[in-house]
Amino acid sequence: MNINLFLMLGGGSAVPTIQITTPAYLDPAKMRVGDVIGAAFTSGTYPDFQGNPVVEASVAYTVDGGPVLSTYVLQAGDVVGAALVHLTAGAATRDYYAEPSTIIDFSYATSDLEWTVPPGGGAVPDAFVVGNWSIADAGTNGDATVTISTLPADNGSALTDLEYRIGVGAAQSWGAAATGTYGIGGLPDGTATDIQVRAINASGPGAWSDTKSVTTTGAPDAFTSGQWTVTDLVTGGDARIAISALPSANGSALTDLERKVGAGAWTSLAGTTTGNYDVAGFTDGVATNVLIRAVNAKGNGADSDTKSVTTTAADVTAPTLTSPTDAANGATAATGSVSTDEGNGTLWWVVSTSGTAPTKAQVKAGQDHTGAAAADAGSQAVSATGVQTLAPAPSGLTASTAYTIHFMHEDAAANQSSVASGDGFTTAAAGISIVGWKGVGANSGGSANIDLTALVDGIASAATTGDEVILIAGGSSGIDTAPGGPDGTWTEIIANIFSNDTFKSNLRAWRKRMGAVPDTSVTVSLVNNSAGGGGAIAFVARGVDAATPLDVAVVTTSDVNSAMVNPPAITPVSAGALILAGGFGSSDPTPVAFTGPANMTGFHQAQGAGSTRGGVIGAAVKTDWTAGAFDPAPFTGGETSASCSWIGFALALRPA
Repeated sequence: MNINLFLMLGGGSAVPTIQITTPAYLDPAKMRVGDVIGAAFTSGTYPDFQGNPVVEASVAYTVDGGPVLSTYVLQAGDVVGAALVHLTAGAATRDYYAEPSTIIDFSYATSDLEWTVPPGGGAVPDAFVVGNWSIADAGTNGDATVTISTLPADNGSALTDLEYRIGVGAAQSWGAAATGTYGIGGLPDGTATDIQVRAINASGPGAWSDTKSVTTTGAPDAFTSGQWTVTDLVTGGDARIAISALPSANGSALTDLERKVGAGAWTSLAGTTTGNYDVAGFTDGVATNVLIRAVNAKGNGADSDTKSVTTTAADVTAPTLTSPTDAANGATAATGSVSTDEGNGTLWWVVSTSGTAPTKAQVKAGQDHTGAAAADAGSQAVSATGVQTLAPAPSGLTASTAYTIHFMHEDAAANQSSVASGDGFTTAAAGISIVGWKGVGANSGGSANIDLTALVDGIASAATTGDEVILIAGGSSGIDTAPGGPDGTWTEIIANIFSNDTFKSNLRAWRKRMGAVPDTSVTVSLVNNSAGGGGAIAFVARGVDAATPLDVAVVTTSDVNSAMVNPPAITPVSAGALILAGGFGSSDPTPVAFTGPANMTGFHQAQGAGSTRGGVIGAAVKTDWTAGAFDPAPFTGGETSASCSWIGFALALRPA
């Protein structure tokens, strides 16, 4: 800034201008907090007046009305006066003001020669350096302690605040700007966390400090409801605390687990892991509250939720068995049941050829009264009082043999009932046994997948090695559509039969002897499009002759104008032969279930619907055939519309 000073002599004439040059930073528009005033004027000799040189003699400054040195550091809010210049001109001396503006004003009013340093325009504080601060774990959950030992330079503007940040998160204020100790909370225990600090002055925040890392620790969290249970041990005054999961240790390893029973003191469980902890000293018959907590080097964790347990005295009463039953189920199997008055423990049983009861120990060991291995034996869990039906049922017995089933119940406290024995039974003579049935309907042109491990109404739920499986499939279609058979390991025993009416019928059948690895399922396709439906039935028999499973040729028949199947007559030739007869009826889209032949048993059926037509397949057995021709009675209960059709069959299985 150039300042022109005009000196007026007493006569009023003007003298030459004295030009004084000032640095730019004296311009109030450029002054900033933290500036040093510096030299206001360039020393030296200036243009003369009255023939005399003008020399700068001295410079003075005022801040807030008082004189300061040129080394003064400006702060926000300072009221800075213009430099007062003491000049010597010849023999005369004068004091002049260098105005901080472009206005030439010689009134010398103080207000014209002052300005206020604006805030924020100066330097921000320096950054903290490594040795200025430190951080440490406070030892309480998620808390750290920061110690400020030395503040950074404020660069001419007093510090107003200190801030910190976690990782690269937002700045957070401590609300103070002094050395000392400050807290940080909410840190993740057990995980190293980066922290930085910085100082604030009127000009703004300084740079972030170096990064320091801290790993906080704290007392363990509380156990939650799903992490533990307490149960009665039924041993008199004893309970079991079962811990399935541990709470967070919050960065400090667990040193103990403790429990509190009722109003008692906290007591160690002597462990720090999941598992079972048995606790004694409860009062039987009284509901008692239990709490648990975890402990580490930082202290005790919070209390868990409260659970209640009522202990009971040890069970010393043996179960009582009543109503034992046993009965033959064919030539090689049996059924049995018994009632108990306790709903826990294990039911043990043996099948013996003697009605003499074994001892309790012999029943549990699977022995008869002589100590020899029983004909069959087993055990099963008891979960409720009342009737206990043996499952799986006894099997592997000998035909035409007398047996008795003997039962013993051992409860959860190892109390054993007396041995209870059935009335005894004699297995049937050797012949064919029904293993089971499985029927599957197929809607809208689908396939039928039959699960051979889910059999019903027989002696077993799954086909096994040596069993004979008969598979019959029927479908309702708009054209002659043979059901699609299983793989080539199956033998066709009824080639495709077609009965032609508005609702057309197709039937086909196969057989297979189960090998070392029995089939678990079999699939057949039924019709060629979604317009029709149908079904398939698997019949599984045991004791069928391996060389000649079919005693005589399969017999078939068919007719129209009704869906009521009328299976044909058949004449077996072997004593003990089992007759299987049935058929398929085609009808409208919503087929009606059949009632099986009145002179046969074990009727099973499966049905499927389509958009135009549907159908039902069914079969039944004759287990007591002795001689001569057998004519199965017609199906009943189905549709009799003139648009319907049906196909019937009859076959005889030869006993081994």
